[in-house]
Amino acid sequence: MTPEQLREFYDSYFYYIILGGVVFGLIVGIVPLVLGIKKGNRNLGLIAIVSVAILGALSPLLCLIVAIVFSVIIVVRSKHNVSADSDEPTAANSSD
Repeated sequence: MTPEQLREFYDSYFYYIILGGVVFGLIVGIVPLVLGIKKGNRNLGLIAIVSVAILGALSPLLCLIVAIVFSVIIVVRSKHNVSADSDEPTAANSSD
């Protein structure tokens, strides 16, 4: 394919390429959304799926990186919250 043919192909199928990127972003964004719902960070999961879908239209590689970052943030935040809750003494446990 010559560069002219490639440009003509891209110009004629531009909207389909963008739509494919958004669909790819939604599929990848399901992972942080499900993690967010399971770990109790639903809002962060919703922000993740929207931002990953938008970035999927621009760059699929950037979409994957952002989805991984959101997933790591959700997992780290939930572990931090669980450990902070378990370290606090409760009234039932401190009846010495």
